[in-house]
Amino acid sequence: LTAAQGHADAKAILVSRGYDDPAIAEGLAKCDAAQSAYNARQSADADEAQAGDTLSAADKAARDGFDNFRAIARAVLKDDSAALQALGATGRVPTDREGFITFATAAYDTALSRANPKVSVLGKRGYNQAALDAEKAKLSALTNANAAHDAASAAATRATAQRDAAIQDLRKWWGELRAVAQVAFKDRPDLASELGL
Repeated sequence: LTAAQGHADAKAILVSRGYDDPAIAEGLAKCDAAQSAYNARQSADADEAQAGDTLSAADKAARDGFDNFRAIARAVLKDDSAALQALGATGRVPTDREGFITFATAAYDTALSRANPKVSVLGKRGYNQAALDAEKAKLSALTNANAAHDAASAAATRATAQRDAAIQDLRKWWGELRAVAQVAFKDRPDLASELGL
């Protein structure tokens, strides 16, 4: 389009078919819009990938921390099945993220409440107030990372839809121009070839 604007013969032929400067400017604007939408989609994809990496790291940190907590609780309270159950140290840990966060939070809250005197021995084995608060902070970080990833995924989906719409709009405009140009430049194949039409 830019080349056509700068070529007197091509411009004259296009103007005779209704593609004057404002019409060509419309096409160029559609090109710019498609490129911007493409760039935005690439950026949104990168943001989603980064959010995914952050989420994976937060999930691993929280689950590893909880696995360590359960291992210590089982070692320290091996003879107290009620305490082990209250601390989430028995059975399976939920695999889904929300279930895991709820399960681990309840276990840490139980340890922090010290309702069972035997649970206080966990403090001597590295799970004092500060350590348990740090483990709960990992769960909060996981919750935040999950929300950020969901938002990034939604943004990437929107950006993809906007890119597709912009490209479709450009293709429609360009398709009509090419069809007109094939007729208009029938006697000037050299110009058509030179302009990529």
